[in-house]
Amino acid sequence: MGDVADSQQRLCEAARQRASIAEFRHRALDIIHESVPHDTALFHELSPRVPLTRAAIVGVDLAALEHSRASWDELAVVLGSLRDAALAHGGVTTVASTLASGSAPRRAWDRAVTPMLHARDAMLTHLVVEGRIVSAIVQGRRSATFDEREQAWMRALVPTLAVCDALRQLTNDAPLRGLAAQLECVDQRLTDRQREIVVLVALGHTDAEIALALSLSANTVRNHLVEIRSRLGAANRAEIVRLAVLR
Repeated sequence: MGDVADSQQRLCEAARQRASIAEFRHRALDIIHESVPHDTALFHELSPRVPLTRAAIVGVDLAALEHSRASWDELAVVLGSLRDAALAHGGVTTVASTLASGSAPRRAWDRAVTPMLHARDAMLTHLVVEGRIVSAIVQGRRSATFDEREQAWMRALVPTLAVCDALRQLTNDAPLRGLAAQLECVDQRLTDRQREIVVLVALGHTDAEIALALSLSANTVRNHLVEIRSRLGAANRAEIVRLAVLR
């Protein structure tokens, strides 16, 4: 199983590239697949109001959903039965561990989703920023279940995935050069300089790049980031963005 920190870094790099949200989501699924393999997968807002052109889809035929409100409604009901379980466990749960075989919720899943995923088991990952689900990932396996180690690996990746996907949504499929105009940190717990640094962190810049942009030393930037984390109660760069920008 791959190193979480390496995967987090690669996700941040993918979010910085000038690509559509669908392209970012496909890259994210590729990164995930290296450590938590899947046969089928879907990365989307899971709403009929959001076009499937924004989705990353692997091995799933969803064309009918674009024209069938009933299918979307049934999917929403079935996924709703798993949502609370996922959110209570770091954003991640599986069908095998949540829906008892033969139960009414499991029968509903098998009727609505199993034919679409062609999967024995599925793992649901909900990406949340400040209490709002920004998107979700559904991974399916045809011949095996997702074990606890794989679920724990995905939970560790959830904060970075959520922030990166939320930032990509902010671009509205525009190049990242347009993102700076859409981002603003107004958190009054921070100084003006610290807010400038937070915006550059949100754009995915390294300490060295921030130092160059603001004519500071890299050590000064690191000191600012230590103080920013302390003031926000943030454990890492992803939490800085979540607490000070995406709230």
